[in-house]
Amino acid sequence: MLRKRNPMEIVKELALATDSFGLTEFDVHGMIRDAFRQVHELHLKHLDKLWDAQFDRLRRERSGKRCEIHVQEAGGD
Repeated sequence: MLRKRNPMEIVKELALATDSFGLTEFDVHGMIRDAFRQVHELHLKHLDKLWDAQFDRLRRERSGKRCEIHVQEAGGD
């Protein structure tokens, strides 16, 4: 079973792992920043696809319906 992890534990684990690979804190920061940017770009692309699909569905529904105009005579309800 997975347990919730404390962010400080994760940071310590990352620091120990980076030391074993000879990476500096600056290197790790850059890698994490780049990873977050990539995830953000993928998320935006996913949202764009969802929006496009929703827009197409609404357009298809609307084009299937006929627009009728009812002209009312003057003085009538």
